[in-house]
Amino acid sequence: MPFYFSKLLRLRKKNEFNRLKKGDGKLVFDQFVLVSKKAELSIPRLGIIVSKKVSKKACIRNQYKRVIRESFRLKANTLKPVDYLVIVRHNLTHDKYHLRQSLDKAWQRYSE
Repeated sequence: MPFYFSKLLRLRKKNEFNRLKKGDGKLVFDQFVLVSKKAELSIPRLGIIVSKKVSKKACIRNQYKRVIRESFRLKANTLKPVDYLVIVRHNLTHDKYHLRQSLDKAWQRYSE
């Protein structure tokens, strides 16, 4: 699997997100909730939800999405073929380092 974040690795449609919201597994961290469900494809895919409750500024919400995508992109080769949904919580501090550490712990749980 290549190290870029292709369209194959993304959840893009509303019905994919709705299916995942009723997912099998849920890991709750201080900064985000990671929901997972068995994938329809044989590759791991990622969906991200960052609401306006997290920040009114789009640039900050986009920064969080970039951190999450980058973390997933680097670990995608080791992850099980599961669909993942990261829901960023509104009590997130503007500390991207701790967000990245928590994401790495979460991905470790789903590694093969």
